[in-house]
Amino acid sequence: MRPDSDSADCCPCKRRRPMIKYQDLLGKTAYSLDEGRQWGKVAELFIDKGSYAVTGLLIKGEVERALPLSSVRNIDESVIFGSAQDFVPVASAEAGMTRSSRITGLRIITENGNELGTVVSFYFKRQGGAITHYEVSKSVLRENLLISQDGIIRMGDDAAIILEEAAEVAQEMKAKNAVRQAAAKLGVKAKSFSEKAGAKAKEWQPVFNDAVSAAKKGTKAAGEKIEEFAAKARPKIREAVEKYGPKVKEQAQKAGQKAKEAADKYGPKVKEAGGKAKDAVKKAWNRMTKKEK
Repeated sequence: MRPDSDSADCCPCKRRRPMIKYQDLLGKTAYSLDEGRQWGKVAELFIDKGSYAVTGLLIKGEVERALPLSSVRNIDESVIFGSAQDFVPVASAEAGMTRSSRITGLRIITENGNELGTVVSFYFKRQGGAITHYEVSKSVLRENLLISQDGIIRMGDDAAIILEEAAEVAQEMKAKNAVRQAAAKLGVKAKSFSEKAGAKAKEWQPVFNDAVSAAKKGTKAAGEKIEEFAAKARPKIREAVEKYGPKVKEQAQKAGQKAKEAADKYGPKVKEAGGKAKDAVKKAWNRMTKKEK
């Protein structure tokens, strides 16, 4: 994670980070405002090893020129400065300084002898040029470490010696950054899934609407069919009632009459037969009781 990744100025349309990465500055074209002229590209930085600060830029065009950092007006896609009068002799700018290319490649070693890797880049402030962090790489397969300038004990010609605590902080920040990156990737995947799901839902919405509409039409059509059948059946039922109702009534009346005639005809005989059967039972009973005595 860049140490300046969360910083921006007050203008939302143009993000200006307060710190610059060394490699991001290399190769930028330098223009002067007064002449409106292109002077070449940034090839090197001059660094004061005593204060650990960038003091100037080496501009390489037709000839090499030194541009003090204090003369730079703005650094974005290009480097903007005032005029050609801002240039100083290269020898003067380099006196007592070291070039940035001598910083990259330095070994980073803790005070206890633990080798962390080599410097591949560094970050410095726009205002004043103070170096804030060194980017250290040990392997192309490992994420780089950021070592704070505050952790540097000595910056030599072959190596930079740092505090053991500075290495521990760098490792902790690396772990936190890994978690942050994983969370960011997960967020991107979740967003992508949500967008795809939303697109699919939007894609299938017309189909769903058509299905609902068809179901509604089908229900309505079924209701209309039932109503149509009922409408056709009602006259048939009415016709059957009108046609067969009197005959059914007539048959019922005839059956009632027959039942009445049968009752009138056979009722007395049934009554008489019942009386005879009762007398016979009574006589039989009397005979049985006499024999018992």
